[in-house]
Amino acid sequence: MVKGKAWLGVLLMLLLAGCAARSTAREERADPLPWPEGSQTLYVSADLHWQDSSDLRPSQIPWLEEILRTLLDQVERDRPEALVLCGDLTNSGRLEEHQTLAALLEETRAAGVNIFVTMGNHDLDRDLPPETLEELYGAFGWDQAIRRDEGTMSYLVPLTDELWLLSLDCNVYGDRDSTMAGVIEEETLAWVEECLELAKEKGAMVVPFSHHNLLIHNLNGDGRSYNIEGGEELRDLLLSFGVPLYLSGHRHNSFLAEAETEAGKLTEVVTGLPSSFPQTHGSLTFQGDGTVNYALKSLDVSAWAKSEGRTEPQLLAFSAWTEEENRKRLAEIAARVVEGMEVPRDQGEEMEGFFLDFYTCYQGHGLWREASRLLADPGLSLWKAHAKENIYARWMPWILENQTNDAPEQILGPFR
Repeated sequence: MVKGKAWLGVLLMLLLAGCAARSTAREERADPLPWPEGSQTLYVSADLHWQDSSDLRPSQIPWLEEILRTLLDQVERDRPEALVLCGDLTNSGRLEEHQTLAALLEETRAAGVNIFVTMGNHDLDRDLPPETLEELYGAFGWDQAIRRDEGTMSYLVPLTDELWLLSLDCNVYGDRDSTMAGVIEEETLAWVEECLELAKEKGAMVVPFSHHNLLIHNLNGDGRSYNIEGGEELRDLLLSFGVPLYLSGHRHNSFLAEAETEAGKLTEVVTGLPSSFPQTHGSLTFQGDGTVNYALKSLDVSAWAKSEGRTEPQLLAFSAWTEEENRKRLAEIAARVVEGMEVPRDQGEEMEGFFLDFYTCYQGHGLWREASRLLADPGLSLWKAHAKENIYARWMPWILENQTNDAPEQILGPFR
């Protein structure tokens, strides 16, 4: 019998050998998953945060159902291969919220549209077991699944013969400290690898999606994480199979992040919530030349309202109204934050102006065009001087230096 430190040494060698063998196997996997032939389109949204209108806070847009119906109406008209919803379907995870939302989604599914969902941290109620959610949303993924993970609500579903979807439940269960961050355990990673091997055998490309984020694109040191613990291993596994895209939400804004190794390139498409200005959803079209057309499509709530015979002034001029409401909200936030920082009035006014300028670009997906100008703005230097005491003073510079790939129309790839 091996004892003491010797036993620990043997165990460590076995673990390292196992990791090395798995890593080597992934690096040596020469043939990526096959690219779909022809053109195939996915629509993507996230963070619906469905709730009853009576539960909305004064700062929230009161037209949540109208925005969602606009999205579903657009999906019915455009007929993509599927609408993918990346979690936080509801705001508090109450059964009543899930029941109402599932009924709304069912109207669109019954009209012949494929809808697939995953759960986010807001969807989980400790009194509501996962089995209830799987049954309630069965028609939106679990009923069609050809593989289901035993330990999570993850599933694999063939959308077409050439394009499969992998829904990953990375939520934290039990006594973990934070539900903002996600997690993927070794058992689920092994299950993902089995799914990818099956897809390769059947000649299909796989698009994975989750609520939590895969790649690192949040401010270091802000005390919060939106990412998946164990995400590095998942990233490397997906890259080893030549998976080109990963879909997620959680951040309430839309942008792209990339990882590239010798095995290939992986683009994470993060999609914002449709209820916030400027009300968009994502569109991804696989092209036969190994590229993906990416676009953020606007939701025309006013056109939907007119088609439904609605007469409310806010709905009939929705884009202009929400833009003005959003600008007023940002100005109020800037004034409140700066007021608590004890800076001279002239500097405070300049800082408020920069804050409003930055967020207008950030929310409007214009950082790809305006980042250089904003980085050179004297107002940013004033914010940086307060980095120790204020999260915005750390966060805005970090975004401008690390996260400006937000152009609303791009050609991604080539991945082949």
